[in-house]
Amino acid sequence: MFELRDVSRSYQIGGQEISALSHINLAFPDHSLSIVLGPSGSGKSTLLNLLGGLDRPTSGAVLFNGRDLDQFTNDQLASFRRHYVGTVFQAYHLLPHLTALENVELALSMDSPSGRRLRAEQLLEQVGLGPRLHNRPAELSGGEQQRVAVARALAHNPSVLLADEPTGNLDAKSRRDIMDLLHRLHDQGYTVIIITHNEELVTEEDRVVRLHDGMLVADSAPQALDEPNPDPVAVDRVKTRLGWSWWMAWRNLRRSKSRTLLTAIGTAIGIGSIVLTVAFGTGLQKNANQNLAQNGGLNTVEVIGQMPPGASSANFAEPKPLNLSDIDYFQKLPGVASAYGMISAPVMVKTLATEPAVINNLPLTGLPTGQKLVLGRQPESGNDVLLSQNGVKSLFGTEPLANLVGKTLTIVGTSNARPVVLTVAGVVSPTNSRDQSTSPGAAVTSGATINLYVPYPTAVAHWAGHPPAFSHAIITANNASATIALTKTLSQKGFVVFSLREIAKGIDTFVIIIQSVLGAFGGIALVVAGIMIALVMMWAVLERTREIGILKALGARAQDIRRVFVDEAALIGLLAGIIGLAGAYLTAILLQAVLKMLIERAGGTAPVSLFVVPWWLVVSALAFGMVVGTVGSWIPAFRASRLSVVQALRHDG
Repeated sequence: MFELRDVSRSYQIGGQEISALSHINLAFPDHSLSIVLGPSGSGKSTLLNLLGGLDRPTSGAVLFNGRDLDQFTNDQLASFRRHYVGTVFQAYHLLPHLTALENVELALSMDSPSGRRLRAEQLLEQVGLGPRLHNRPAELSGGEQQRVAVARALAHNPSVLLADEPTGNLDAKSRRDIMDLLHRLHDQGYTVIIITHNEELVTEEDRVVRLHDGMLVADSAPQALDEPNPDPVAVDRVKTRLGWSWWMAWRNLRRSKSRTLLTAIGTAIGIGSIVLTVAFGTGLQKNANQNLAQNGGLNTVEVIGQMPPGASSANFAEPKPLNLSDIDYFQKLPGVASAYGMISAPVMVKTLATEPAVINNLPLTGLPTGQKLVLGRQPESGNDVLLSQNGVKSLFGTEPLANLVGKTLTIVGTSNARPVVLTVAGVVSPTNSRDQSTSPGAAVTSGATINLYVPYPTAVAHWAGHPPAFSHAIITANNASATIALTKTLSQKGFVVFSLREIAKGIDTFVIIIQSVLGAFGGIALVVAGIMIALVMMWAVLERTREIGILKALGARAQDIRRVFVDEAALIGLLAGIIGLAGAYLTAILLQAVLKMLIERAGGTAPVSLFVVPWWLVVSALAFGMVVGTVGSWIPAFRASRLSVVQALRHDG
């Protein structure tokens, strides 16, 4: 089973080299029971640490079934400790916050979780602790704690049971009970190696190996060292079950709820600040884009006219009016959905009285921007006209709105002697902002300008002039990229162009600047939070150094230990993200109410929502919190994974 070939182990302490073992040659056969005796400082525990894969020799070789443990990788050593040997420590090394059952379960938790509780219960009953499953170590006697340690060592049914001073801290009865238990386990087929200094525990049947000052001085049943095995037993790399590190991280965080919450709140301040900043910027963009869309659409380009060659606004040149050939040119440009000229001509309208009005052409589709149909229908023929609600009283007196559809209007243009008779097809909402609150069923009484809207061909035929000219043109592009390309092309051709898309880009740039400046303050808070997480995790490593040693002794790999601490910090970051989102949301509601009150007091109209939290911002905040936690924990987690098993188990913190 085990062979030690010329094994020595020395340590550097205070600049001096201290020899713990010197040129030991020993063999421990399979299914044997051996007692290693010696006074304190004789090298017994060092020998056990070498056999258990907790330490490596300075020279020589420790062979297990023909394999040199010193040639094992760290993962193979973890597999060896987890599945091939079970170690019972003099100090028990039970985790005080876990029950007896949970301490035994811990050894099984790194593998498949199925059936581990039943297995732990059976082991505790096997060592005589059936009634004490749910007691914590502080509630157990020394003998009972040692029985829990024995049950934990047997968790994976190892080939070898190593016991380091298993009776050193026990009374006489408990010592005998533990020795009887170890002898029973030997009778069941385990290879048992017991380290002790107590001569009273030795029986006549036991093999006794005596050490003194790190040297082998006696062996009651010497075993010859075998020839090197040409085909040694393989030890596979260990695999830890998926999710074990998260399970451990969650248990650890639950142990220190206050510290976890305070750390998360510190990180949440930075995350909440950034979320609030981005939500404010997103709200500004959304409201601005909605307002722009209501005033003509973001894919609409307005062309005022074309500047003469060599002219510019700097020398006070006026753009040339647009004509039909310009409109035809616009319609043929790539990416154009529609293009039409705009006509706005002063006329006189005859009904009950003759009133001045302004006649406008309708868009090719729909109603004028920002207006809705109050009564009637869209024009279906060239002689149909839409009347704005502003002009109802002036043109028809007290006539009810419902009676206006079908009425005729006689239009006399200032430059056209021939009158044009139009039929009212419907009434649209007022064009004057002062009258927007008028209910649809009532006539407007203000003296605002009377606006009439006729189909585009009718406006061109009667009021565009000869040859037709347009005050400006409206081009609708297929999409955003086409809008940008059209604006660039027309500007290069000398046309004076106005695009809401360009205004939107300017607003977006302004919002990004605001977000960047305000977000920088949140970023500073996040840096501080990351440092705080690093300090908290560093303290956790110091606080749980012995626990790390126990986990490694039970077969946890370095990367498993590292993942536990990284996952703890990630969970703190996730909690911080949740708290930060909740805080930002509540703050946004409060600020929204305050800003709405201030804007309305100033006579303005507050946007529906100044703060918008899109789904991607929620996901980003949670992910960002986990990233901050992970980055902050990396150095402490790496340090924890590098701890020596023996040094960690000896830690007094």
